[in-house]
Amino acid sequence: MQVSAMDEDQVVRAARFHEAMLAGCDEAWRACRYNPTYFRRMVLELGGVTAVQRLLASPEEFHEGLTRLWECKRLDLSVENWVLHPAWAPLFTDAEQAIAHRRLASVGYEPTHPPS
Repeated sequence: MQVSAMDEDQVVRAARFHEAMLAGCDEAWRACRYNPTYFRRMVLELGGVTAVQRLLASPEEFHEGLTRLWECKRLDLSVENWVLHPAWAPLFTDAEQAIAHRRLASVGYEPTHPPS
């Protein structure tokens, strides 16, 4: 969903999602000693929603973050998992959610709901 197409509630939700993505970067460091520098830069430059949309649009099924979080057994911190969370799902299209679900399913992970 493009920012210009968002209503006021969606703008607030997108801002909260942006902060959640930055907090997720911090937690990835604490939990896995994985510093998602490139993703953090994308979030800061593009905003959380657009950064995640770009990752989902990538033809690369297993981006570095997904791989590192899988190795650490913390796929709950993956952007794919966050996209499927009921609090954030309205920010993403059905197609984007399907990509997220497919990527998680391909590694045998059942989506969970991280704190919103």
